[in-house]
Amino acid sequence: MAELEALVKIEITKPLPETGTIGDTYKIEGTVKMFDAIGAPPWVYAEVRRKEWWKPEIIEEVSYERGFPIPVTGNFSIDFKPEKKSDYEVTVIATPAPLSLPVVGVFPITGKSDMVKLRVAEEMATDIKNISISVLGLAFPATDLKNIIIDVVGPEFPSTDLRNINISVIGPEFPTTDIKNIKIALVAVPVEYRGTISKKELEYNESQGTIPVSNVPQGERGLVHVWGRNDMAISQKLGIRWIVKDPNGIVVEDYQDWEFGTTGPGDDHHFIGGRFDLNKSGNWTISISLAMNPTSPIQVASYNGSLCTVKAPPPAEYTLEVTIEPPGAGLVLVSPKAPYSAGEVVTLVATPNPGYEFDHWGGWPAYPGIGSTSSTLKITMTANWWVVAAFREVAPPPAQYTLGVTIEPPATGYVTKSPSKAKYSAGEVVTLTAHPYSGYEFDHWGGWPPYPGVGSTSSSIQITMTANWWVVAAFRKEVEPPPEPPPEPPPPECTPGDWKCVRYDLYVCSAEGKWVFSKRDAPQCQFGW
Repeated sequence: MAELEALVKIEITKPLPETGTIGDTYKIEGTVKMFDAIGAPPWVYAEVRRKEWWKPEIIEEVSYERGFPIPVTGNFSIDFKPEKKSDYEVTVIATPAPLSLPVVGVFPITGKSDMVKLRVAEEMATDIKNISISVLGLAFPATDLKNIIIDVVGPEFPSTDLRNINISVIGPEFPTTDIKNIKIALVAVPVEYRGTISKKELEYNESQGTIPVSNVPQGERGLVHVWGRNDMAISQKLGIRWIVKDPNGIVVEDYQDWEFGTTGPGDDHHFIGGRFDLNKSGNWTISISLAMNPTSPIQVASYNGSLCTVKAPPPAEYTLEVTIEPPGAGLVLVSPKAPYSAGEVVTLVATPNPGYEFDHWGGWPAYPGIGSTSSTLKITMTANWWVVAAFREVAPPPAQYTLGVTIEPPATGYVTKSPSKAKYSAGEVVTLTAHPYSGYEFDHWGGWPPYPGVGSTSSSIQITMTANWWVVAAFRKEVEPPPEPPPEPPPPECTPGDWKCVRYDLYVCSAEGKWVFSKRDAPQCQFGW
C-alpha cells in the first residue's frame, strides 16, 4: 500500500475490548477530520491482521471491513466479527476512493489510526438461563437454590465440558463436600428473541425526515433508512423487509436483506434500501418487519403505516417582460396583468408615439408570433418570455391648413372652391370663384392674414395653402348705365347752291346741304354727265 501525505486524522472513540468471543460482532467507532477541509470526503476501512498465537509458525491473514456512512463526513462505525480463535490487530485507514473487496494489489492511504488488539477464544457459556439444576438428596431443598453459585472456569473451554464448571454452596447447612447429591444438566430453553425498530427515516432532496414525513414535494427521489436494534444479551443477526406502496396501492419497492455479520447487544444496524420516484401526490405507505434467526426467521418488531404525504407541485407560473425599442417610441398595453399561469393567454397591443410607427415583435426565447408585424399579439404562457416591441421612425405628415370663406354683404353671392375640402395640405393650390346673385356684382377679394391675391377684383383667384386663410368675397349692387347721347348729325352732302347731273337727271344742293332731284332731261345734263 502506498502511504501518501497524511490528509486525514482518524481518532477511535470506541475501541475493541482486549478479549472477545467467536461469532460476536464488535463495533469500532471514531471520528474523521480532514486537514484544512481539502479534497473529497474519505472512505474508511478496518485493516484486520489475524495471527494464531499457539502455533509455532507465523501465520498472518489480512482482511478489510468497510466503514459507514459512505463516504465518511464526520463520525464513522465499523462492524467486526471474528470467525476464528486468534489474535487480531486492527487499524482504521482512510482512502480517497472506495476499495473493491476483497482487496488485491496496492491502493493509496491518506490517514491511519492507532492499532488496537483483540484476543478471541471459544464462545463463553454466559447464558445461565440454559443451565438447569436439580437437587437429588433430601438434605438439599430444591427450593433453596439461592445458595448455589455456578462459575464457568475457562473462557476457552466449551460449557459442555462439565469438568470446568465449579459449584460452591454458600450456606453452612449445605456441606460443600456433598457434591454427589447435586445433578447439573444442560437443557435447551426456547430463546425469546427481542429487537426494536429504533429509527426510520425517509431521505429526499438531500435531507432526511423521520417517518412519517409530511409535505414532500412531488417529483423527489425517495430512499428509506431503517435502524434495527438488538435487545438481546448476545449478538444476533438482524434481517429486514419493507414494502412501499404509492397512493394507488401499487408496490414501488419490496426490499429485504440480512446483515452481513451480527449486531451486538444494545447496538443498532442501519439498513438502506433503493431509490424510487415520489411521483404521485397523496399518502404513501410502508410495511416494515424486523427479524432475527435467519435459519427460521422470527419477527421481533414491525411498523405498518404512513411513509409520507406527497404534495402536488403548485401550478407553474411564468413572467412576461416587455421592452420598447427604441425607448420612448411607443407603449404596449398588456392584458391581463401578471402573474401568469401555464397555458394562460396574454394579449399585447403596441401603440406608437407621434413620429413613429410599429414595425415588428421580437424577444427571447422565440415564442409563437415572434416576428409578426401586427400591432396586436397573443401569447400563450408556456415559459418566461422577454418581448420586444420594435418601432421605427417615420417622416411627419405634411401640415394641414384650413380655408374659410365669408360673403360680404351676406346673401349677395356665393363662392366655389376647387378642390373643396375641410383641410388642405401645405403647398396645395385652391381655386376660388365668386358668383354674384341677381342685382349684385363682384367687387374684390379681402381677408386675413394677407395672402397672395388679396385685393384682386377678378372674380376668380388661385391661393397656395401655406397658412390658415380667411377669405372675404366682397360684392356690390349693380350700377344702371347712363343713357346713350343722341347721334351726331351726319356731315352735309353738298354746299347749298351746287348742282350735279346723274345721267340726264339734275340734282341741286338744298339749304340743309342735301342733294335734291330737280329736273329730268335737263339741258345741263344733255350730254349725260
